[in-house]
Amino acid sequence: MRTNKWGNCMTKKIMEISIAVFLVACSIVTIALGSAFKDHLENRIKIENNALQVQKDALKEIESTVNVLLDGTYAVIARGLESEGLLSPTETSEIVGDAIKSISAKSERLGTISKALNDAYLRER
Repeated sequence: MRTNKWGNCMTKKIMEISIAVFLVACSIVTIALGSAFKDHLENRIKIENNALQVQKDALKEIESTVNVLLDGTYAVIARGLESEGLLSPTETSEIVGDAIKSISAKSERLGTISKALNDAYLRER
C-alpha cells in the first residue's frame, strides 16, 4: 500500500466533501417531500371545502322541500278543520292563501298545482 504525504489529508477532504454532498442531497429531498406534502394537503383542503359546500347546498334544498311540504300540509289541515266546523271559511282561505303564496315563492309549478287543487276543492263544496 502506497501513500504519499497528502494521502491522509486528501482522504479526509474527500470524506468531508462526501458528507457535505450527502447532507445537501438529504436537504433537497426533505424540501421536495415537504413541498409535495404541502401540495397534497392544500388539494385535500380544497376537496373537503368543495364537499362541505355541496353538503350545505343539499341541506338548503332539503329545507326548502320540507318547507313546501309543511305549507301544503297546513293547507290540507286547514281545509279539514273547515270541513269539521273548527275554522271559518275566511280563516281557512287566509291560511290556504298564505300557504299557496309560500309554495309559489319556492316553486312556481307547485304553486300553480296547489292553486288548482284549492280551486277544485272550492268548486266542489
